[in-house]
Amino acid sequence: MKGWDNLRTASDEMDLSAALDVMMDGFVVLHSETTGFHLANQKYLEMSGFSHQELLELCFYDLEVNSNPIEGSAFRRLSVDSNTHRFETRQRCKDGSVITIEVTAKQSAGQIVASIRNLSKARRNRKNLEIQTQLLKQAERIACLGHWQYELQTNQLTWSEGVFNIFGFDKNVAPSFAHFLARIHPEDRELVEVTYQSHLKYKTPFDLIHRIEMYDGSIKFLHERCQSEYDKDDVPVRTLGIVQDISERVEAEASLKRSKQSFKSVLMGIPDLIFVFDKDGIYREVYADREKLYAPEAQLLGQHVSAHLPADIVSKFLVKLAEVLRTGNPEIMTYSLDYPDGAESFEARIFRYTAESAVVVVRDQSEMETANQKIAASEERLKLILDTVVDGIISINQKGRIVSFNRAAERLFGYRQHEILGKNVRMLMPDELASQHNRFLQKYLSSRRAKVAGVGRKVTCKRRDGTLFPALIGVGEHVRGKTHFFTGVVKDLTKETQLEQQLAHSQKMEAVGQLVGGIAHDFNNILSIVTGNLDIIEAKLDNAPRLQRNISRAIRATERAETLTRKLLQFSRKQPLDIKPYSLNLLIKEMCELLETSITKNIQLELRLARDLQLTSLNRGDFEDALLNLAINARDAMHRHGTLTLTTRNAHISPDKAKQGNFDFVPGDYIYLGVADTGAGIDEFDIDRVFDPFFTTKETGKGTGLGLSMVYGFVKRCGGYIDLDSTPLQGTTFHIWLPMVADADNKNTQDDVQNMPAFKGSYQLVVLDDEADLLDVLQDYLSDQPFKAYYFTDPEAAMAFIADTPHIDLVISDVVMPGGIKGPDVIDTAKTKHPDLVGFLMTGYAGNVELVPGDYNVLSKPFNRQMFLQRIKSVLEPESTNAKAG
Repeated sequence: MKGWDNLRTASDEMDLSAALDVMMDGFVVLHSETTGFHLANQKYLEMSGFSHQELLELCFYDLEVNSNPIEGSAFRRLSVDSNTHRFETRQRCKDGSVITIEVTAKQSAGQIVASIRNLSKARRNRKNLEIQTQLLKQAERIACLGHWQYELQTNQLTWSEGVFNIFGFDKNVAPSFAHFLARIHPEDRELVEVTYQSHLKYKTPFDLIHRIEMYDGSIKFLHERCQSEYDKDDVPVRTLGIVQDISERVEAEASLKRSKQSFKSVLMGIPDLIFVFDKDGIYREVYADREKLYAPEAQLLGQHVSAHLPADIVSKFLVKLAEVLRTGNPEIMTYSLDYPDGAESFEARIFRYTAESAVVVVRDQSEMETANQKIAASEERLKLILDTVVDGIISINQKGRIVSFNRAAERLFGYRQHEILGKNVRMLMPDELASQHNRFLQKYLSSRRAKVAGVGRKVTCKRRDGTLFPALIGVGEHVRGKTHFFTGVVKDLTKETQLEQQLAHSQKMEAVGQLVGGIAHDFNNILSIVTGNLDIIEAKLDNAPRLQRNISRAIRATERAETLTRKLLQFSRKQPLDIKPYSLNLLIKEMCELLETSITKNIQLELRLARDLQLTSLNRGDFEDALLNLAINARDAMHRHGTLTLTTRNAHISPDKAKQGNFDFVPGDYIYLGVADTGAGIDEFDIDRVFDPFFTTKETGKGTGLGLSMVYGFVKRCGGYIDLDSTPLQGTTFHIWLPMVADADNKNTQDDVQNMPAFKGSYQLVVLDDEADLLDVLQDYLSDQPFKAYYFTDPEAAMAFIADTPHIDLVISDVVMPGGIKGPDVIDTAKTKHPDLVGFLMTGYAGNVELVPGDYNVLSKPFNRQMFLQRIKSVLEPESTNAKAG
């Protein structure tokens, strides 16, 4: 019996499988706990792309795209009840595509039975139908069309959107034949109705143009056509029709009629005499200005040509007239007429008009001669224009031979016009392009596909001496007779290309500057640690002269390293703008060794420095860079042999003298600096551009053209003026005026050497820097001072300590630290808790401070113990510091 039951079960499953396979929708049976597949019909296998064996190894949850990882598959939620659920979900097929399905499922006896319908295809079909409907509506709008259908048995009328738009009907009102007839123009209404009834009865074509009246009183012209369907008894049951708004076409035809009238008026106004003669030489039509006619129009029409012209001219004309009517080829004849004030020459052109008539155009040759003279003058003006434009203009024929070559092209390519005319344009191209040019030209002439140059295309051109240069070329075409001509406008891009290269170099130098700035900043932190420890060791060595000398040499080495980092920071534009009063004499003397090394031994450096020179405020690094730039430019101008002279003096610019300069001086006292060389001088065409960025007369790779623009920028930042004099072969002198500092002692005011400061009271300090070794140095600096100091490498810990401490006098912090908290943030936050608190920042370069708004006291790294304590003194006891300074 068990075998029979198995056979019976197998038979039932086969019947079930066969029934499922003919279903229109997919069908699956899933395990309710795992959503694993137990059974799937053929429709679902086709839908998913998986085989039955592959599905038995999967769960439906694996195929769901939008299943919630927390809530699980939509099928899993069916286990809570035995109701039938219907929902949509998205499923991934075997080929990776995703389809939207509608699921109707029910849970029973530990299994989920589900019917699955693919909605993607139905939605695509619906979308396509919508697109087609939209396209039909769009086509009707474009063509001003509409279609309609009239069911005669039910008297039901259907209009498309186009009909509503054409007639201006309200789309909320049901269509009716009465509404249609009411809109027909009263004069056309009977015609429309009779024509339609005749069409139904006799099956005659309904193809009618009529008018309709719009609500605003305007008139439209419509073209309507329709076709009817009949039943087996030949009774009309349905009419299908289309209607088109042809108002624009009707207006165009009316306009054409008016234009014909206008054309006649135009013919009457042209300077030529136009006649129409029949085959016998009788005037049939006359189009001419009455003042130019040799007889009134009324006396010409219907008359023979012999009535007004001499016999010899008439006989010649009749022969040519007969020849034109016979062959159809136009003829030309010339003749003269004697008038009281002299003879005049005429040209008559005879054209066949109809088989038995001809048109004759008569032109006064004297007017033609005047026109030719005007054309010659116009050509002369055009030639003058072509010869004065800055871009090269070259014209070639369809064989590539040059037919015109303006003066700018002569300058660009190095050929004279008489040398190049008639030659092939390939000689102006590099070999690679020249070998293909003829093929490109012939392909264009045969296919009209532009391969010649195009409009605004960058190409490479070749000069007479074989050198190449980049150019921008635009090509235009014109046809004269059967010959094609091409005109190209060539713009030399050499300067633009050099500018792009210089810009790229400048951007590269900017990137290098950023890298150098970062390195110099970190190096300053290291120098601060080295300098501090050396300072501490030197202070503790009392009876070790040899070691003290070693320490002194090491300190001098750190000072040299500090100078080096300052130079690097100036290069990277991250050096603080430390503006102080300086004596130019002292700065120049300190730079003498560097200047002499830069200008080589063959150039003599001569100093003419005023003894009583006053001070001027500037940034020392900027001044040194500017003077070095001027010296190097002078060296290059003298070809490494000559004299460089530096002159200083006090200068007073009076109001009258200020107005005489090349620029508007502000009257006052200035420090004058002159930099003179004995070089080749500057060309007068370049002298106005020497301060422009990237302008240089040096070869490519020999200079960026930024040196003098940097000098100009330095002078302007100081509030000064710069000018130059130059004479070819006699040298150049740069004149610089910098504002004099009022009420300043005549000395270099760099940081003066001061004694170690003494503090009047005791203070509580917080010191913050992410360099632990530097904090150790600062702790030694403060060990013998009346301070209670707390040291932190973590800004958050420091801020928490400040918030919990009742009293803090001073906060000293680095600018930038890990974690994104800046030193100014620490100081500002501390002041909210302690309003009387003061603070200052330490930094490897002052560029960081530019990132933070406000005015902060900054101590630049590296610094020694004395500088550190002096800065604390100036912040905590400013009145004592100012009194001492005074």
